[in-house]
This record gives sequence, structure tokens and C-alpha cells, in this order.
Amino acid sequence: DEPTGNLDKKNGENLLDYFRKANTTLNQTFVIATHNAQLTNGLNRVLYLEDGMMQAGSYENQTVSG
Repeated sequence: DEPTGNLDKKNGENLLDYFRKANTTLNQTFVIATHNAQLTNGLNRVLYLEDGMMQAGSYENQTVSG
């Protein structure tokens, strides 16, 4: 839950890079809950929740701006 919430931008990006590398090289799956849509860039699957219900999801690489 919010793994980068208390990190500065650089260390938050480093942590997400680690998750991405572990996903690719070790075939590890990560479930990350965040309010920051920018953190979902490049992820294989993103699910969006609203009021406790899944609203949308995608299996494609995501690019989010804004």
C-alpha cells in the first residue's frame, strides 16, 4: 500500500525500477496500491478501483499523464 508514499521522487523511482526488474528477471508479481497514477506507467496490468469496486482494467502497458 503506497510503497513510495514516504520516499522522495528519486528513491520512489528506484524502488519501482526494482519492482519492474524483479518482475522481468525473477517472474515475480507485485500488487501495488497507490493514489498516484503516474506510478503505473509501463506496468503490465493496472486495475482502477472506485468506492471499493473495480471500474476498469487493462493488460497492456500503461502510460498515464497528468
